[in-house]
Amino acid sequence: GSWSVTADGSKVLTQAASAAAITTAGDPWTDYAYQAEVKMPISNANAGLLFRVQDANNYYMYRINAATQVVELYKSVNQVLTLVASAPFAARANQWYTVKVFIEGNTVKGYVNGALMTEWTNPVTELTAGKIGFRTTSAGVSFDDALVLAPPA
Repeated sequence: GSWSVTADGSKVLTQAASAAAITTAGDPWTDYAYQAEVKMPISNANAGLLFRVQDANNYYMYRINAATQVVELYKSVNQVLTLVASAPFAARANQWYTVKVFIEGNTVKGYVNGALMTEWTNPVTELTAGKIGFRTTSAGVSFDDALVLAPPA
C-alpha cells in the first residue's frame, strides 16, 4: 500500500491506494489495549486495527466494514483469513470513530465509540504476541491518535 501523513484537522495517516495495505509498528506485546480513530471517505470502505501481528500472514484484525454495516473480528493464520465474530454497526462516510480492542490471553473484546460490540475467545492458543498495525483495502481511509495501553486490571 501507499501510506502518507495528511492534514485532516490534525496530521493523520492515510492510505492512498485501493489495494490491501498493512502497516505495523511496536514490540511483540502479549496482553494490551489498542485504540485509534478511523475515518472512511466513502460508504463502501473498511478500516481495521491489527494486533498481535507476527507478519503479513499472521495477525488479528478488528475492523469497521461500512459496505456491509458491521464490525468484524478476523484472525489470519498462515494467510488464511477467518471471520470469528461480527456485529451490526451503522457506519457513515467521513465520520471519525474510536475503534478499540482489548486482548488478554485468548480473549478479544472489540469496541466502537466506547460500546462493546464483539467478544470472542480463541479455542486455540495461537497468535500469542505481536505488533500493532492498520489495514484497509480502501483508498483515502485515515487513522489518527493510535494508543497502546496495559490491559485493564
